[in-house]
Order: sequence, then structure tokens, then C-alpha cells
Amino acid sequence: MPIKRDGKTADGKAWFSNSFGDETEVNYLQEVLSSDDRVRVIVGVARLEGLLRELLGSYLADGNGTRSRVLDPTKDGAISTFAAMVDMTLILGLLTAEDTKGLKGLAKLRNVFAHDYRIRSFKDLTSQEAKSLVKKTLKDFVKAAKPFVIFNSDEQEIAAVNNPELLRILFLHLWNSLETELQAARIHLIENEYRCQIRTGEHSLHNKPDLSGL
Repeated sequence: MPIKRDGKTADGKAWFSNSFGDETEVNYLQEVLSSDDRVRVIVGVARLEGLLRELLGSYLADGNGTRSRVLDPTKDGAISTFAAMVDMTLILGLLTAEDTKGLKGLAKLRNVFAHDYRIRSFKDLTSQEAKSLVKKTLKDFVKAAKPFVIFNSDEQEIAAVNNPELLRILFLHLWNSLETELQAARIHLIENEYRCQIRTGEHSLHNKPDLSGL
């Protein structure tokens, strides 16, 4: 569901707004960039989950509403969970193995913030009290982010697990990279479908696909 915002931000600027089809998502970017770590991670990964669902929805054929049902988590859809959708994008060749590992690393991080009320920040994640519980999650997250960033050394990669600021930077960079990949994959699908329709005579050359809302 889109995040609703009315009026303006504290600095007087209008809320960031993008239109996706018939839905308008308002200020999700502002939410990710300026909120506390818990909101940043949960909202950011929710955004990626929505893009995953849109990507698969653009690829799968729809037989009597089956496509919507299998992707709908409120109806226990067969591929409606985050992990199932990620696996499907890999099997179908829509995303790379590195992309899907990154998405799963972010999902694990999201689950920690969402299910433990005591953890509100990356600093909380690296505290002595939490470290024993989330150590593997942090290691998996840093490993998943590795293909998308350049560490100065192996020591810096190891140290990232204990560095709240570096973890925050890794999250934002990985999130931004994967959002771009998901958007590009969906646009590529739509363009390919358009070319196929042209070749088969199902679409006029004068009716180009509208990509303005992506």
C-alpha cells in the first residue's frame, strides 16, 4: 500500500511523489532517507517487495485472475512471500544471482528490525546484547552487499559487522542499487512485450508503450 502524506515536509518542500500506474506512492524516498533506521529498513524493503510483485506481475500471464491470486499475500498466494518472489525472479532469469542474494540479505535485516522491538537502529544491532542473536544475519547482509560495493580491504569488510555507520551506508547503497535493478528489469519486460506485439501484428507502431509511470 502507498504511504499517504498530506501537506509539506518540515522544511516547506512538497512531498516527493511518483505515479505508478493507477497508484500514487507518496514520499517513500523521503521516508527511507530521513527516518530512523528501523523505519528506513522496513519501508525500504517494503518498497522492494512491491517492485518484486510488479515485476512478476508484468511477466506472468493472467488466467482468470490467477496471477493476482498467486502474488497476493492476503490470499496466501503460492509465490506471494518475499523469498518465493525472489526465487521466481532468479528461475525466470529476470534478476541475477547477485541481485537475489542482495534482496534476501535485506529481507533478513528487515525481519530483525520488524520482529524485535528493542532494536531501533544499526547501533542497537551491534550492541553486545544483540550481537549474539543477530551476528549471522549481519554477516549474511555484509556478504550480500559485497558485489555492490568496494571494500578497501578484507579487514574493512570484517569490521563492517561491528560498525553502525558503515552498516547504514551499506544498506542505503544496496537498497538503491536493487531498486534500480528492479525498475530496469520491469521496463525491459514491457519493452520486449511491445516488440513481440509489433512482430506479430498485435500492436500498432503508433501506439508506443507508456513508460512514464515507471
